[in-house]
Amino acid sequence: MTVKEIEELRVAAKIVGGAVHPETKEIIAVPMRMSGFVSFSVPLIALMLFTPKQTPAFNACLQFINQTYMAGINHGNANASTHSSPTDFAWGYCSAVISSVGISYATRWYWAP
Repeated sequence: MTVKEIEELRVAAKIVGGAVHPETKEIIAVPMRMSGFVSFSVPLIALMLFTPKQTPAFNACLQFINQTYMAGINHGNANASTHSSPTDFAWGYCSAVISSVGISYATRWYWAP
């Protein structure tokens, strides 16, 4: 193999390594890949932090969307050899949504002008 072919194989391996789950060998959806985390979550977090005069419903909706996205990332990149039940996943998801909404309300109430 030539040096150019070796370099092309390395680039291809990096692309496949970021797009394919290492245990299941299934393709991970683009938003759920770790390489897409920043590009998909930064706009959402910027909305949460910098939107003036947020209503409680708006804030709860953003927290719900954020936790749903995080749950999708966790599900898409989960360890395939450790199986968790849908009940465990639902409890974790509901707990994350409820706590994030509660914390956001509490901090807005405490620090709001």
